[in-house]
Amino acid sequence: MLAVFFSLTIHAQNNRHNIIRCSGPIPEDFLPNKIKTVLLSNDVNKSAGKNKKLFTNFSLGNNYAIYNQLVSGYVIYGTPLNNYIDRVADKLLANDVELRKKIRFYVFESPQVNAFAFSNGIIFLNIGLFAQLKSEAQLAFVMSHEIAHYKQEHSFKAYTHQKTLSRKERKSFEESSLREELNFTRFSRIQEQDADEIGFNIFKESGYKLNEALGLLDVLSMSEYPFDSLRLQKDFLNGTYLKIPEKYFINGDVKAIAIDTNEIDSLRTHPAIPKRKQSITLKIGDQSQIGKSFLVSEEEFYKRRNECRYELSRLYMLDKDYVKSIYNCYLLMTQDPDNEYFYEVLVKSLYFLQINFNNSSKRDVVLSKYKAAGETARIHYMLSNMKTEELNVWCLRKSWEYHTKFPDNEEIFAFTKKITQHFKSEFAEDVSYFFPIKEYNDSLIQSFYVITQQEEIEEKKKNNKGRKSNKIRVVNRGSYAKYSMPDFITQKHFLDVYESLPLIAITEENEEEISPKKIQRVTQKPKKELDINKIIIADLTQISVDERKSEPILYRAMEKRTQLLMNSINICAQKNNLDVLLMLPEATKESDSIIFADRNIIIKYLDERRRYSDLDELYGVDYGDIKKLTEKYQTKYVGVIYNAGFILKKDWGGVAFEFLVSFFYPPLIPFTIYDAVKPDKESYLGFALFDVSNGKIVYIREQTFNTDSNPDLLKSELYNIFLKIKNK
Repeated sequence: MLAVFFSLTIHAQNNRHNIIRCSGPIPEDFLPNKIKTVLLSNDVNKSAGKNKKLFTNFSLGNNYAIYNQLVSGYVIYGTPLNNYIDRVADKLLANDVELRKKIRFYVFESPQVNAFAFSNGIIFLNIGLFAQLKSEAQLAFVMSHEIAHYKQEHSFKAYTHQKTLSRKERKSFEESSLREELNFTRFSRIQEQDADEIGFNIFKESGYKLNEALGLLDVLSMSEYPFDSLRLQKDFLNGTYLKIPEKYFINGDVKAIAIDTNEIDSLRTHPAIPKRKQSITLKIGDQSQIGKSFLVSEEEFYKRRNECRYELSRLYMLDKDYVKSIYNCYLLMTQDPDNEYFYEVLVKSLYFLQINFNNSSKRDVVLSKYKAAGETARIHYMLSNMKTEELNVWCLRKSWEYHTKFPDNEEIFAFTKKITQHFKSEFAEDVSYFFPIKEYNDSLIQSFYVITQQEEIEEKKKNNKGRKSNKIRVVNRGSYAKYSMPDFITQKHFLDVYESLPLIAITEENEEEISPKKIQRVTQKPKKELDINKIIIADLTQISVDERKSEPILYRAMEKRTQLLMNSINICAQKNNLDVLLMLPEATKESDSIIFADRNIIIKYLDERRRYSDLDELYGVDYGDIKKLTEKYQTKYVGVIYNAGFILKKDWGGVAFEFLVSFFYPPLIPFTIYDAVKPDKESYLGFALFDVSNGKIVYIREQTFNTDSNPDLLKSELYNIFLKIKNK
């Protein structure tokens, strides 16, 4: 406990948490030429000798999956956290130098309690996992488990097994995956059990305390919940004048967190936790207290763990889990109450909650009272009871209080203004909506949600025409919303901001999702007043799809076509006097570490933007960093390009008809045979341009061609795109 308190007070001495970002030279794994090689042992190559095609397909698909992960923007390298993990790896593999050379650990920006290993020795540890751990030994056991997956070559064996399944079994297997790109890290329960056994041997030989392996399984059993459980006080949700009605808040006990003790694992990807604990307990025997909980550094472990716990608040937001983000801030603020970082996270979470409520997607971010458990259930219950108007007022009140506490914080103020603008546009163009302080009456506000016995009787009679019924429809007698800002509506600063904000125009929702991989079938013309001289292209995706095959995507080397496309971009941009910065992995060198780290920020924003594709604009979680990048690169416009080539399924009905016609007119036979043999091809080019400073979609264009992609075709289309951007 002293160690935990000491590590937390270290953060308390700083007034702000620094977000974990990539640092130093780009590792070779991230460079495009390096990732093309799958580093499997000779034994795997020999065992695959009977089916070279199977091994080749695995290699190509596996490389594609690894590459997509490494350039996703969510992988972190070169930080003190990475260095600490590497030191633990050194302890684990001190007696196997050759294996240590093949293993590379990276940190993955995800709040999920998970880790996964690829077949080339790359292992990702999620920030959410590290945040939940209780000791270095628990970290070591996770790492040992993942090392065992690599050592036993489970990835290739799982792939081989998948190909032997029936079509029905394979479909069920594929549907169980949450992320398509992680298909090459999904292992069977037998393989997971094997990794536990072999990983435990690595763990035991390293000198860590054996009983900590059981502690790690306890952590995994609680992985869906926050790292701690501290009773949420209502005052945290209330404001100076804004009082959450008793009806909206659970004052008693909340639904208990259910710990899964079910030993049935037929529907699980891993063996059931009780079975895993039983197996490891047998291995430990009477040696449970042998070894140490910390071999590298206890102080460093707690420091890095708290760093990850601070990160969770931000990562929960990226995961659209705003309630967990708020509660995580609450947990950490008990020890570090004045850290500006938490108030930034809180006001951003309010902004995203407001957006979801106003866009009728409340259910996407709020759990029902039947599903919510633990202390976060109090927030979920409150939000599920709130009307949209009340939620907007709650966000408005709290954001202005945070802005008042930190008036010089630009991010807090930016999001506070955006919350104010949304409220103004949805509910009140004028501050006369609010009642002044002389009319404020706390008992009156609370009475809005109190129904007397007589009112219940009258309500019953009214609704049921005198018939007896247990159902009583409770009707609110008013709303606390108008009484929530009596102090602010007298302040000049609030009034000036409120009056200066323009109303947000309400537009019709788009039917299709806007994404570089599924761009709307429309072309938006840039506004005439736009004068774009420079853009960044941060994402360029090229794939080939053969729809004639059961596995349509071809993971073949695309470097030549990618290079041709990049050359075409540069040529067409120059002809239109447009400055284009290719912030792409394919254009990255080891020395471009700063550009690569900056691209990670942009890519995460674009990913976030796509998840809110129905909005006209969106401030991102990393708004402050995005704003700095627009100043650094002297442009706020970021583009994405998606290029795909298709080999289509043959329309044999049409071919049969052609043969029938040629039977009566023989001169057509050569042409009919040619059509039957010739593959039908199609290509697609999609382009989207975003203003990352405010999240607006500036320009979208897509084009489908009845032929395969070729340099001249791409140049022509890119030239037209850049021409329109320049408004020539």
